[in-house]
Amino acid sequence: MAHVNHALRLLLRLFLVEDLVDSLKLAVAMWLMTYVGAVFNGITLLILAELLAFTLPPVYEKNKTSKMGSGSSRDPPKTGEQQRGP
Repeated sequence: MAHVNHALRLLLRLFLVEDLVDSLKLAVAMWLMTYVGAVFNGITLLILAELLAFTLPPVYEKNKTSKMGSGSSRDPPKTGEQQRGP
């Protein structure tokens, strides 16, 4: 219930223009969403969201680099493995 009250207070603050900058940001976002709504209908947006939800995780898993135990040459030497000069 606290989240609902917080959201309602935020909407009230935005619509009553208590903070001009935040209210203008909301107005611009709503104006831009009219163009998105003109191009896509609801089912198209749901299909795109589903495609992204099932495509992005495998792509991320394939392309992520492991930081633990990689031992790559970019890692600084550990304290006991200092390089000695000539």
